Amino acid sequence: MTRSERVKKIVCAARQRLGLPESTEGRRTRQKPVPGTIFTQPVQVSTLDFNQVLKVVETNFAKPLTRAQVARHFQVTPRAVSGLFAEMGLTFEGHVRQLRLCRAKRLLGLVRRKLPPASRARFIRQKVSEVRVKVGWEGGDESFREGFKMLFGTPPVSYLLGILNMQTPHRKEGKDAIR
Repeated sequence: MTRSERVKKIVCAARQRLGLPESTEGRRTRQKPVPGTIFTQPVQVSTLDFNQVLKVVETNFAKPLTRAQVARHFQVTPRAVSGLFAEMGLTFEGHVRQLRLCRAKRLLGLVRRKLPPASRARFIRQKVSEVRVKVGWEGGDESFREGFKMLFGTPPVSYLLGILNMQTPHRKEGKDAIR
């Protein structure tokens, strides 16, 4: 079995798992390598492999990442990268956005700090803003809030506030109180 037949078989299996209809494979063109990509090692591939593309995207999503940069890395056109994601029922930009938001949720979940209520609101806004920058979100705080809420059903400030409230032990009143 040749490499292209194996790739076609993997894509067909993935499409069946996702419940997507079979599609005709688009034409992929090759470009000359362009120096100055954001990646450290050039890749020597004859066909574009979805798993390799995902690995590169998942490794570099916290940096400013474009479809054109990934295409240069694999020496293909940006349209070929988009076509590969489209075959899986995804978009490149949507996948990167989802990776960033999932990482943001994980980072917000790691915040472990007890604060008095007076300084809590300022701390939470500051942490959310820091996480937004750390995951590579290119929009402002408002677009981050909207994206987070759309994916997880709650804004990041409410999510972090819920985590911090769960960490605060409830004190018992009276003689059973733990001091």
